[in-house]
Amino acid sequence: MELTEAPDRLRSAAQEAVAAWADDTRLVTTATMPWGEQYTGTALIDMYLLELAAHAWDLARATGQLDRLASTLAAPALSGAHAFIKQEFRDMVGPGAPFGAEVPPPPGANDWERFVAFTGRDPRARVTPSSQL
Repeated sequence: MELTEAPDRLRSAAQEAVAAWADDTRLVTTATMPWGEQYTGTALIDMYLLELAAHAWDLARATGQLDRLASTLAAPALSGAHAFIKQEFRDMVGPGAPFGAEVPPPPGANDWERFVAFTGRDPRARVTPSSQL
């Protein structure tokens, strides 16, 4: 995939997600995940939002665009993170994979900083060129 294709692919994926969740009965339908746990559609949406929000923050931080993140998404993402991230999901393979240990949010933290701190990221750590990738 070329970099110029990314925006169109993201838009297409967003449209597919909207279509997949258009039927409200899917919110209460239970699905079994490959690792054997069962979740309702509502829980799966929380997971999806958690995943997208965490990586959107990663990308925005790495590119100096944190101010472009929608402030209205952070609180629901944090709520979903609290519901989904269990202690056994932290540092499963090694530090930071898939979630590191919770980081205490800094004083005066905004919703995005509280969210990323809960996922194991330091929201106020300095980004250096070598740590961006």
